[in-house]
Amino acid sequence: MRFELRITGFGGQGVITAGRLFALAAMKTNPNLNVVYTPSYGFATRGGEALSDVILDEDPINYPKVIKLDVLVALSQSAFNASVNIVKDGGLLIYDPDVISDLTKLKKYANVFKVKISEATSQVGSSIFTSTIVLGILTVLLPSKLKESDVINSLEENLPKKYLDKNLYAFSLGKKIAGGSV
Repeated sequence: MRFELRITGFGGQGVITAGRLFALAAMKTNPNLNVVYTPSYGFATRGGEALSDVILDEDPINYPKVIKLDVLVALSQSAFNASVNIVKDGGLLIYDPDVISDLTKLKKYANVFKVKISEATSQVGSSIFTSTIVLGILTVLLPSKLKESDVINSLEENLPKKYLDKNLYAFSLGKKIAGGSV
């Protein structure tokens, strides 16, 4: 069954990295999946709008663009405003209430998970670790899509070794803050 995820925010938050690592880890968790990963960012890579779309399906993916999101991770107000209208009925919105305060565009039939991502990011020391915090959150909330060991393996294989300890810490922090229920 087709599953669509969008991680969106601004450049420098690791949005592109989070989407790529999600796709890689999902392929490890279920090697039979077809996967499409589409990064998109504005002309200003740091501070400009950025998003990563990931589509997973056991069947061939005939249309490689998102249609109706199962999960939206919104890391800025403008990113939320631009993407919330394509969250499907019963879809999941993950957002930081310290960053997104205007939810007027939110559909009443979406599930909402508030998590203080920016607060966790400050504990790690830089917004570049937002991506691995988000992966920790997604690992907890989407256990049918990601196994923790596969995410860790993807982090170890694809991130710079000199930042691996901080990324693993950020990942564990993401898991910890997602410990609540949806």
